[in-house]
Amino acid sequence: MAFRRWYLVAVWIGVWCSCAYGLTKQQVLNQVVFTSISNWHVSPIALNNRYSEKVFDSYIKRLDPQKRFFLQEDIDDLLFYRKIIDDELKQNSSAFFDLAQQKLAKRVSQVQFFYPDLL
Repeated sequence: MAFRRWYLVAVWIGVWCSCAYGLTKQQVLNQVVFTSISNWHVSPIALNNRYSEKVFDSYIKRLDPQKRFFLQEDIDDLLFYRKIIDDELKQNSSAFFDLAQQKLAKRVSQVQFFYPDLL
């Protein structure tokens, strides 16, 4: 119990210091989750290119499982990140995830625009 209390105090201090240095809440949350998983998980996963490829493939499949929205050009743009997601996580960047969400939102809005005409 004492260990948990000290851990929570350390996380709180880390969050406070991070906010003082101008990081967003999302960046602080990413840091806390990343540090917790890499230090305290029962079987931590090695962050390397193989991990990046698995995350990329899984994320794209879950964003557009029936391949209704993303075009091949969107996937081609996102392929740049396929082997560097691990590096982005280490640098507390979410550029890949942000770009994928932007592209998906763009395609969904395009479909919503012409969808009523199809009915």
